[in-house]
Amino acid sequence: SKAAPEAAELLDTEHHHKTIQRDQVIEALPRVIYLLESFDETVVRDAVCSYFLAEEAVKHVSSVLTGDGADEIFGGYEGLRDVPASERPTVMWRLASGLHNTVLQRVDRMTAAHGLEARVPYLDRQVLALAFSIPDWMKSGANGETKWILRHAYAGELPSRLLRRKRVDTATGSGVGPLLRDFAEREVSDAEFHKER
Repeated sequence: SKAAPEAAELLDTEHHHKTIQRDQVIEALPRVIYLLESFDETVVRDAVCSYFLAEEAVKHVSSVLTGDGADEIFGGYEGLRDVPASERPTVMWRLASGLHNTVLQRVDRMTAAHGLEARVPYLDRQVLALAFSIPDWMKSGANGETKWILRHAYAGELPSRLLRRKRVDTATGSGVGPLLRDFAEREVSDAEFHKER
């Protein structure tokens, strides 16, 4: 909530903020799952965020650009550090290749639910070809910094405090992830979960 308006001001873009309440999230959950046609925990919690983001965005624009795919092709996940350097390109390619079953369905279905068009420029074929031609050390960075080359590319546009922020997924940063976890723990017993799984 602090970094987004600061980045918008520096980039001279219009910023909109929307606060959602716990009851709104819980009320929207069945609709999100219905639209998503999935109950995968990670996809659902991110879909709830995308649902509300799309609902707000369509009030101001007819299409949006998303950052989806950047972590997969530019080494944005901390866990990639634990993967041997020789195997990272294969792991990153596998991550990017599977997006159509998870992230892209979430983006497409949540934006379509509100009549909003979403585009994913990081997954453009030319960007993918470029990303996979870049040496791994330029993604992880010599100091282990994630998405090093992407951060470096924007060094003249954004201050270091924004560029060097630790990655926080949308569901965690928005509070939706912890809220849904608490809700599920209260509403679904372990026995019921294992039986229905």
